[in-house]
Amino acid sequence: MKKSLLIFDHIRWIIIVAFTYSAVLATGENIMLQRKAIIHNFSKKQYQAANQNWAISQNKEGELFFGNTFGLLRFDGYTWTTHKLKDNITIRSVYADNDGKIYVGGHEEFGYWEYSPEGELVYHSVSQLLPTSHRFKNEDIWEITKINSKIFFRSFARIYILDHGKLTVIDPNNAVFSLHFIHNHPYAFLLTKGFYQITDQFLLEKDNSFNALN
Repeated sequence: MKKSLLIFDHIRWIIIVAFTYSAVLATGENIMLQRKAIIHNFSKKQYQAANQNWAISQNKEGELFFGNTFGLLRFDGYTWTTHKLKDNITIRSVYADNDGKIYVGGHEEFGYWEYSPEGELVYHSVSQLLPTSHRFKNEDIWEITKINSKIFFRSFARIYILDHGKLTVIDPNNAVFSLHFIHNHPYAFLLTKGFYQITDQFLLEKDNSFNALN
């Protein structure tokens, strides 16, 4: 009797292990299938714009926005639409904010698109806020980011900061290579000088703690 029980116990554990192993394999296969399923390729023939896409951002509704040589591409999961700036300016950078605005930057121009009550995207130029004395010439906006409720537009020459409708210009007289958010503060990396913190007064302050990275 004891021998029969031992044999039964042994068979039961074999069945449990086999079932668990099969379940793990099936789960792994499902995960692999799901991972493969989320990858889609779209040709320029499908989205009907230029073959160069410079930037990408997604809003909280899940819509995707691309900075394209022909303008702003919008993809809602089903349909592609192109929204052009004046003179068909190439859009180099895009940032979809949670407030519904889609900030864009291009050659000698930056601003944002916003949905009208009718659901149409309408463009508003922010660069028009620049003083007439400012020489905004041969600059492309390559990066847009939001730090501490402020919108930062970066070209290789300057940083433009939009804060509650007011535009401030930072001119470091050096190539601005990138923007960063470190220890709750905005930083700029200047190509030949290293990391500088952007203060609340919109001044550049050298941070020597990053010298090892320069």
